[in-house]
Amino acid sequence: MYVVNMSYQLLEKKVKKQDAINHFGGVKPLADALGVWPAAIYKWGENVPELVAYKLHVITDGALKIEAQEGTKANG
Repeated sequence: MYVVNMSYQLLEKKVKKQDAINHFGGVKPLADALGVWPAAIYKWGENVPELVAYKLHVITDGALKIEAQEGTKANG
């Protein structure tokens, strides 16, 4: 019988909300680029939601980079 103990770090993909706002020149232009209401952007925390971060990376041709940051540690 084999016992496997794996420990790894989960990486969270981050784009700072303020960086996205600055890139597009304001909340309204950012919202327009994403096809959402500006109120949705105000609900974000410090970082853009992960799926939105990927979308921003694509629509800005990589100008807004997705930065991997260490998340929670998982043991299995």
